[in-house]
Amino acid sequence: MSGMTTECPQPHAEADDATPPRRHRDRLWRLGELAASISHDVSQPLNVMRLTAESTLEMLSDDNFDPEWVRKTLRTVVAQTMRTREIIDGLTAVTRRPMAPPARLSAVEVVRVALSGCLTLFKRHRVRLRWHADLASPPVTGHAHRLEAAVRHLLINACEAISTRRLDQDADQMRQTGNIEVECRPEGSGLAISVSDDGCGFPPALHAALAGGEPAPSGLGKGCGLGLTVILGVAEEMGGRLSIDGTPSGTRITLHLPAAERSLLLTGASPAELASPLAALGWSVHVAGNDDSALCWLQENGADAVLADGGDLRLLRTLHHHAPSVPIVAVTDGTDDLRLPAIEAGATLVLSTPVGVADLADELRELLSYQF
Repeated sequence: MSGMTTECPQPHAEADDATPPRRHRDRLWRLGELAASISHDVSQPLNVMRLTAESTLEMLSDDNFDPEWVRKTLRTVVAQTMRTREIIDGLTAVTRRPMAPPARLSAVEVVRVALSGCLTLFKRHRVRLRWHADLASPPVTGHAHRLEAAVRHLLINACEAISTRRLDQDADQMRQTGNIEVECRPEGSGLAISVSDDGCGFPPALHAALAGGEPAPSGLGKGCGLGLTVILGVAEEMGGRLSIDGTPSGTRITLHLPAAERSLLLTGASPAELASPLAALGWSVHVAGNDDSALCWLQENGADAVLADGGDLRLLRTLHHHAPSVPIVAVTDGTDDLRLPAIEAGATLVLSTPVGVADLADELRELLSYQF
């Protein structure tokens, strides 16, 4: 879409010269928007439960009530109670600081999960979905459930924008299908996740607020409450940013995320000599001085791949046993008798010395490309 583009500033600590009243007002605004979002999400299942319970009480006052009808209404109450629990659990998951460290993940798979969870929503809003995933999209570093929540909020906002547009249309137009386009693609050294809709457009006042780093005014609708807070928070913690490209006839919101840094564990005398050249090519390299430190590092920090001495079969077996999903590249002196034992011990790939740094980097990239 063409139109005004807003680069959303990331949340940051208050400036030292910010006045206490300003900070207090901002906190109250965020608290109010959070309360409004929770109230909106929870009120619907609560209303269904209340109406169902009232109708059941009326039925029970009749001596000729139908037990099967009562069982049906009680199942409805149970289902709505579970739905309320899911809303609260989802809110807790995206607002509580994650305890586990960020992990390497496939953004394409996370977006697929978010889309599958919104299929009922798309059907209810009569949305035609177009989904494109570029399989060359690099992995990212973060928490899958939080990235999924951010994408889900983008999808919900898009559906609400389409519904808002229909409120101002006649009956024939309201029966038309809305359109949402979702795309996950490489972008520079990272990737971009875009959600586009042909809804009511993004509020101009919110464009101005985001461009100036100000809190969004209340009552602006799409993405102005908990949803936008979650999306901005996820973008910040993953080292990315958010951009909004909007017109009166639609909006595209894009999450720009950096690619995950490739990590490599080197152990043994010969592989250690490759540490500096590989680090110069952009790899995050850790050199383990002995077998115990290699295993300890792998268990505590993980690695995308391990480069090890192919003659140390005991180490290969130990590393493969404790981290079977991590590919191990074994470097040997070229003796054919060492290749098969290294593979049997757990090596994914066996290379012979001398190993060129450029060739090794190419082998590692090709090897890791099969993981996502």
